[in-house]
Amino acid sequence: MGTDDFNPIARAAVLWSRAQLSNENLDWLANLPQGPMESDGIVLVHGAFQDEDEYVFTPAQALEGLLDSTLPVTFYGHTHHQGGFSYQDTQLDVLQLHPRDSEERSALRLESEKRYLLNPGSVGQPRDGDPRAGFAIADLEHEIVEFWRVPYDIEEVQERMRKAKLPEPLALRLTVGR
Repeated sequence: MGTDDFNPIARAAVLWSRAQLSNENLDWLANLPQGPMESDGIVLVHGAFQDEDEYVFTPAQALEGLLDSTLPVTFYGHTHHQGGFSYQDTQLDVLQLHPRDSEERSALRLESEKRYLLNPGSVGQPRDGDPRAGFAIADLEHEIVEFWRVPYDIEEVQERMRKAKLPEPLALRLTVGR
């Protein structure tokens, strides 16, 4: 995809990333199936269920995906915000799932009558104000999803970014998770 619509910082990051990949890597990525994608009892999408490049921040944006998803649990990303939404009957809830500063994980018990749209967070470039790496582990057999935040050596990553001559704002945002 082109980068004409990207801001200059995002464009620089994409161009650097592309330069790190071999033609074989680029071909492999280009041939990946488009989402939504079903895998192991969940649906995976990058952005919104209906549009991979659309951001999902609000309940109104989440509702269509919750209703249209083919399975009860859908994971999405794109926003880099750990959290999600649940839906049952006409009740749509915003789920605050990210662990507090003093915690490494929080757990969500899945209820069979609800549908879920969940964002595991971001290992790199979190944008929800928590600089720790964020991810989730889903155990559908036991009906639980754990949302994790773990510290990592941010200064080391920033140094590597500077050596690679990536835009300084990308390195600085790691400190604050924005």
